[in-house]
Amino acid sequence: LLVDSLSWRAAFLVTFAGLFFGAMCFFMKAGSRATDNAPQNAADEKPHYAKVLRELRTIPSFVLCCAGMTATTFMLGGVAAWAPTYIFQREARFEVTPRSFESLREQRTTSGDLLVPEDIIAKLKPMLGASPQNFGVFRAQLLERIGEEPLKQYGDHVFRAATAPGSITLGMITLVFGAIVVVSGLGATLLGGFLGDRFRAKGVKGAYFQVAGWTTVAAWPFFVLMLVHCLLYVPTISITNSIAFANMKDASKEFGIVRMGGTIGWIAAAWPPLFILVDWSQVPAFAEAGFSGWLDAIFKYGLTGKALQDATSWTYVVAGIASLVLAVFSLSLPHTPPKAPTAGDDQAAWLKAMRLLAHPFVLVLWLVTCADSFVHNC
Repeated sequence: LLVDSLSWRAAFLVTFAGLFFGAMCFFMKAGSRATDNAPQNAADEKPHYAKVLRELRTIPSFVLCCAGMTATTFMLGGVAAWAPTYIFQREARFEVTPRSFESLREQRTTSGDLLVPEDIIAKLKPMLGASPQNFGVFRAQLLERIGEEPLKQYGDHVFRAATAPGSITLGMITLVFGAIVVVSGLGATLLGGFLGDRFRAKGVKGAYFQVAGWTTVAAWPFFVLMLVHCLLYVPTISITNSIAFANMKDASKEFGIVRMGGTIGWIAAAWPPLFILVDWSQVPAFAEAGFSGWLDAIFKYGLTGKALQDATSWTYVVAGIASLVLAVFSLSLPHTPPKAPTAGDDQAAWLKAMRLLAHPFVLVLWLVTCADSFVHNC
């Protein structure tokens, strides 16, 4: 927020608060400890650091705790560093406006030179007046205008300067994300300690570890729900093929047209979200523009800013309703019990399917399908 309002140097003003509180620690009185009044043995010596580490290494709970905290810290560091940028690139919209050029010329080094050279700024002028674009489209346009190396060097400055009016900014995302981390971190520390103390007082073994472990698992409900959905949905793709084969009189002649219908249905299912995310106020009437002009306007005028965020939630509603309708329709499919296994057949269908990879044409088809799935999911 300070960077967006003032400059990147202003963010370092926050460090003075840390220096102030750090200096105050030197004037605080040290609290008494239980060992302060304990009798001291002259023969007692402070253990060597390496000896302490060797002893701690023999305590499994301590080793596992350190490993878990190391993994958690690594994950939190990655999330803190990249989550704001990820959200910014996904949600923000970009367009080159006169204010973009002013913002780029206001960004200067300590010696007064422009952070983004004037020749790079001049290359952005043909983009002036274009409609707001998402990150992918806008980046492709920048790549075409200024080239790959300048984009790597000056891209962050251009993206911040070209954030569309009304669109969410990186500074606001960082502020909100940082506030969530701070508030949830303080609250979770107090609540976790409280629960750990309560469970430990009741005799629960490893109370603090259990609180940390179970709350970590509970923090992933949406991931678990999506995993369950995928586990239940993906097998239906192969089940539909099995039902089709079982009810066809001549699968070699009939399955092609059935499979083609499935492909058309797959394409058609991707269209409703497209219409949900269109800014219909800018789309001309079908009778005026004709089919090609009307369709071109649909692809050209998409929602931006808060309107896009609000409309995105409806894509999940449509997907959920379609899933329920499909589930009800599935009850009308012909009863197709599994065939009784014959002697010598594998009990595990997946093992039998894996053996088909021994055939070169099946292996090639499987590899191509895997690559195609990566592209679709990305």
